[in-house]
Amino acid sequence: MFTGDDGHKDENGYIYFKGRIDRQIKTMGRRVSPEEIEEAIRLSGLVEEVAVFGVPHELMGQMVSAVVVPQAAVKNIKKSLLEYCDTHLTTFMTPRNTIVRDMLPRTPNGKVDYESIKMAEFCEEAGN
Repeated sequence: MFTGDDGHKDENGYIYFKGRIDRQIKTMGRRVSPEEIEEAIRLSGLVEEVAVFGVPHELMGQMVSAVVVPQAAVKNIKKSLLEYCDTHLTTFMTPRNTIVRDMLPRTPNGKVDYESIKMAEFCEEAGN
């Protein structure tokens, strides 16, 4: 059976959970597609680029977070994006933390590097 979980079973039969194979976020008891949130944020016209990911959270399971590269003309991107998400996304899909960057890190083949984004230098604000 495929669950989308990553882990292993040791020689004693104990199962160890390491994380998700896919990018699904489990927050507030719901499974959320980061791609769906990214698409909604792109449609706002407020950002050039966006990457959505989950950050471990004691109460939520995972907190939805976004790293955005705002459009040049947008002022106060965090407030504008929150207002947009509050009216276009459900509560559990709205990013609780938005990190603003000049660019998103890329893999050698040009795709967004989600592993780098999750590193402390890119999500240091996520706990705030």
